[in-house]
Amino acid sequence: MDTTKFNIEYQYSLYLEKMNLKEEQMHPVQKQETKRAFISGIDDVADMQLEQGVTALDDMFNQVNDFFKKQSQKAN
Repeated sequence: MDTTKFNIEYQYSLYLEKMNLKEEQMHPVQKQETKRAFISGIDDVADMQLEQGVTALDDMFNQVNDFFKKQSQKAN
């Protein structure tokens, strides 16, 4: 299994790519707050028991999918 896909920095770079954002073009405050918002979604999971964490991550995955489905429907 390629564990680099589960690296937060890697996931953040994929997020920026999906959003068509480039850090070098972002205002410093936008860059800071975008990264804080991205990372804060995972922060609470670290304190959970394993089973709760897996359930929470699965739920977040479903929410992300729903969000992007709605976004793509708005664009059409």
